[in-house]
Amino acid sequence: MLISRHLPALLVMSACAAGLGCAAHHLEPRLTDVAFSAQPVRPLEAPQVRATRFAVGDDAVSLWLEFADVLDTHTLRVRWHDPLGRVSGDTGPIALNTEGGYRPRAGVVARLPLSGAPASLLPGTWTAEVLWDDRPLVGRSFEIEAAP
Repeated sequence: MLISRHLPALLVMSACAAGLGCAAHHLEPRLTDVAFSAQPVRPLEAPQVRATRFAVGDDAVSLWLEFADVLDTHTLRVRWHDPLGRVSGDTGPIALNTEGGYRPRAGVVARLPLSGAPASLLPGTWTAEVLWDDRPLVGRSFEIEAAP
């Protein structure tokens, strides 16, 4: 499912074209895609295999987020909520677009360790809560399945 969640608008100046002058318009960073994967993922490459179910023996759950029209530096944070609703993991602030300026596309990957980690002891429905500049942006659920 494609996400088209708009983030707070940023005011920018458009390029002057054909002597018509400059016009102010809003540039809105957008979350354009969200995916989970059991495979390692790079920030600017969509996962080859998307998943919403993971085995306790999988190495990790990777959460991949893609954004468009990012202006300036922002922070993201992912909180991992276990089946009991508790925050069982927190990435802390993840800097996005640290060089500042405009990026037509940006990506972030957060990982929840599984195999041999505490998360492997809590099978059930988990939720990844994503915060943009400390404000809720999106939440997505996934399953960690108990060993047979």
